[in-house]
Amino acid sequence: MSSEEDERVSGTAGSPGEPVSAGGPPSTGEERPGAERPTGIASLPSSGAGDHPAPCFLRIIPLAALGYAYIGGVLLVFSLLVCRIASFIVRSPDPPAFLVLSSPLLLGALVVLYGTARAAWVRSPAPEGFEVTPGDSPLLFETLGLIRMELGGPKIHTVVITGEFSACLVRVPRLGIFGWHRNCLLVGLPLLQALSTGQMLAVLAREYGLLPGRGRRLRAGVCQARAAWMQLHRELEGRRGFGNFLLARFSLWYAPYFQSVSAPLARIHEFEADACAAAAAGKPQVATALVQAEMCERHLRENFWPLVSALRDTLPEPVTGLYRLMEEKLSEGPDAKQAQAWLEESLWKESGQGGTRPCLGERLRALAEPPQLPAPPVNSAARDYFPDLDGLKGTLDAAWRAGADTAWRERHERVRKAKARLSELTAKGQASPLGAGETLELADLTESLSGPGEALLFYQRILESMPRFVPALWAVGRIRLAQGDESGADCIEQAIALEPGRTIQGLEALYRFHMGRGDLEKTGEYYRRLSGQRESRQRARGEEKRQRVPARYMVPRKGPSVGGTPPHGALLHAG
Repeated sequence: MSSEEDERVSGTAGSPGEPVSAGGPPSTGEERPGAERPTGIASLPSSGAGDHPAPCFLRIIPLAALGYAYIGGVLLVFSLLVCRIASFIVRSPDPPAFLVLSSPLLLGALVVLYGTARAAWVRSPAPEGFEVTPGDSPLLFETLGLIRMELGGPKIHTVVITGEFSACLVRVPRLGIFGWHRNCLLVGLPLLQALSTGQMLAVLAREYGLLPGRGRRLRAGVCQARAAWMQLHRELEGRRGFGNFLLARFSLWYAPYFQSVSAPLARIHEFEADACAAAAAGKPQVATALVQAEMCERHLRENFWPLVSALRDTLPEPVTGLYRLMEEKLSEGPDAKQAQAWLEESLWKESGQGGTRPCLGERLRALAEPPQLPAPPVNSAARDYFPDLDGLKGTLDAAWRAGADTAWRERHERVRKAKARLSELTAKGQASPLGAGETLELADLTESLSGPGEALLFYQRILESMPRFVPALWAVGRIRLAQGDESGADCIEQAIALEPGRTIQGLEALYRFHMGRGDLEKTGEYYRRLSGQRESRQRARGEEKRQRVPARYMVPRKGPSVGGTPPHGALLHAG
C-alpha cells in the first residue's frame, strides 16, 4: 500500500531527516476556527473517527473489482483477437497473402495488448537504506515475529534501516497493479533513538496493522487497490501513447472517483491500525508513543536541524558524527514548557480536508487515552535492538555525508561569496551613499547572514526615499509581523495593493498574525478575504481544467455542506 505513491504504508511520525535543511516538513494538521485555543492539554478537537460516514461496502467492493476487471478484460479481449487472427492466417489457403492483408489489424492489436500490459505493470523503486538481518538485531526480529503471531498477516520479507524520522511498510508489487507483494519494513534510526522499546513495539504493531490480516483483509485490499490505481494514474498522465490509450482514458475517470469513494474506508483503516497496536502493546503504550514521536520530531526540526544547517556557513565539509549528535539532542529532550506548547498546538489541529490520516488528537481520543507528555526513555529502542549501534550509526553517517556533500559545499561557497559581497557593499556605503538597488541587495545579504533584525534598518532606509517600493514594503511588513509589531500589517496591505500577485500570500501572513494574537475579529475578517481569494483561484483553475478535460471524463464532486464554518487552516494549505 502506498501513501499514494510506490505502495507505501504511511509512516508514524513523518519527517524526513533532511540533512541540509533548517526546517522540517510542513504540518499536516489544520487549526480550527472560531473558538479560543484550549487552556489545558486535555482539550481535544471535537472531530474524530466519526467525521466520515461508514462507507458503503456494497458500492466500494464492486467498484474496486471493476478496475481489475477492466484491465483483465482488455488484456483478454486483445489476446483472443491476436490468437484469432493468427489462427485465421495459419488456416488460410495463402498464409503470406493473408498475413499482409491482416497485418494492420494484427499490429494494432499487438500494440494495444503490449501497451496495456506494460502500463499495468507498475514498478516501485527499491527502498533505500541498509538491510539488517536477524543476526544484526535478534530482538527486533523476535518482536516482529510476536506481532505477526498476535495480529495475523503476511510475512515481512526485508527490514531496512534508514536515516529518516519515520517507520513505514513498503509493499513492492511483483505483478504490477495485480499485486503479489514483497513487504519491506523501513525503520528510521532517529525514531529508534527517540522511543523506548515498548513505544517502538506500539509503532511496529501499528504499521503491521495496515497489512491484510485477521479481520482486515477486505479494507486492506481496497486501500491497496486505491494506492495502486493512483500510482498507475500518475504514471499514465506522464506516459501517453497509442498502446495504452484505452487504459489511460479509463483511469482518467476511474482513479479519482475510486479515490474519493474509498477515502472514508481508508480513514477507518488507519484507526484500525491504531487498534491493532493497542491489542499488541496496550493503549497507554500506543498513546505515549504517538506523543513522544510527535514531540521528538518537532524537537529535531526546530532545535537540531537549524544548528546543522548553520554549520554549513562555517564548515566546508558536512559535519561528522551526525547521528551521535542527534542521539545526544534527543536524550536532552525539549524544554518542558516548549514541549507542552507543542502538544497544545498538535492537539488543536485537525486532519486536512479529504485527508485519510487522523491527526494526533483524533487518534488519542479513539484510544480513550488522555494526552500527556511522557517521560524521556531511560534506554532507547536503538540501543536495545542493535548490539553494534555505533557501527550502524557510522554506516548511516557515511551515507548521509556522501549524499549531503555536494549541496553542503555549494551552500558554503555561496555563503563565502555572500560575505565577500556584503563586505564590499558595506565598505562602499561608508564611502558614499548606496542606490536603492544596492541597498536592497545589502539588506537581503544582511538578512540571510545575520537575521531579519539586522536587515530591518536597511529596508526602512529604502522606504524613506522610495515609499512605494514593493520588495522593501513586503520585507518590512514581514519582519515587523514576525517581531509582533502590528504596524507591519499596514506595510503588507500596501504591498498587496501595489502588487496584487502577492494578495494570497499577504492575507495568509496577516491571518496567521492575528490568529496568533487571539484577535478573533480581525482573524475572521482576513479569513473571509482569504476565502474569497481562494475561491476565485479555484474557479479559475476549474475553468482551465474544463478546457483541457472532456466533460464526459469529469468526476462529479459534492459541493460544500450548507451551514457551519470551514476550518481556517484549510485555506492555508489549499491550492
